[in-house]
Amino acid sequence: KIADAKFADDKKKQEEEAQKQIDERKALNYEKRSFKLEKEGFTIEENGDVWFVSEGGKVGFTKTSLETLTKEEFDEKFKNSISLKSEFENAMAELAEKRKADAIAEAERKNEEEKQKAFNEKLSSRQTALQNLGFKRNNESQLINEGVVFEFKVLGEMGESEFLSIIADATKRKAEIEKEKADAIEAERIQKLPEIQKAERYV
Repeated sequence: KIADAKFADDKKKQEEEAQKQIDERKALNYEKRSFKLEKEGFTIEENGDVWFVSEGGKVGFTKTSLETLTKEEFDEKFKNSISLKSEFENAMAELAEKRKADAIAEAERKNEEEKQKAFNEKLSSRQTALQNLGFKRNNESQLINEGVVFEFKVLGEMGESEFLSIIADATKRKAEIEKEKADAIEAERIQKLPEIQKAERYV
């Protein structure tokens, strides 16, 4: 019985020693391998797993696999993980470039929209000003008055001082036309007066 007890005790100690060596090897494997991965840009998580995570994808190792994989298994998986990580990084870089290009295109589109809106508002205001001075739409792209023609596009693009000069000329011409009309109406009215009244007006 004493011999049996001693044998059991020795066996237990051997098993404990073997387990201790296994645990030490696992801890050493984990320490070396997680450090190697961290240097390559992988992240050690709270539960001990080591991952590289991006919008392109996720690649890495569980804590258990880092502890228990053979050297050959780890080396192979490490190589594949680095390759996948590189693919994900390239995909992210391409995505970032696409987003940047999209943002620039959207900004340019909005800028063009704002410019077009401002142009249309200015053109509409100038058309109204000229129409109030007697200009009429000749077609879909022109205003005309007494042979003076303005293309809408040109009207919208001209400088403010040039446009104000046109308004001043058109205002003056409108006043002249109105005076000519008033004079013609008055002359016609006088023609219809009796001769005695014409003579009195003449005198």
